[in-house]
Amino acid sequence: MEDWEGRQKLMEDWFRKFSSDQDGARTAIDYEHRPYLGFLLSLRGRVIDVGGGAGFAGRYMDPSVEYCVVDPSPIWSAGVWNDIGARISTKGAQPRFITAFGEELPFEDRKFDAALS
Repeated sequence: MEDWEGRQKLMEDWFRKFSSDQDGARTAIDYEHRPYLGFLLSLRGRVIDVGGGAGFAGRYMDPSVEYCVVDPSPIWSAGVWNDIGARISTKGAQPRFITAFGEELPFEDRKFDAALS
């Protein structure tokens, strides 16, 4: 599975298993983001998260942030994945999902105040 679709399927399968234990997933996500809390809380305005998946970083941002998650897979904004993301990330900025590749962002220059990747 060296192609993009194969790697994406592996990621989706991993995330499915990971998110089946919501308390464990929430704990792991909190642990992963802990070193960046100060930075994420300081963000304001429009923030783009390239490759942001389910948009968990937004959980740690001020709710007023316009948080845009760009990912090549539409899976994160659809059906069960959106429900799981909403249950795990109940606080902070709410993600707006855009299906696109980081190399071909569908935005004009200077649209965002900060970028995550």
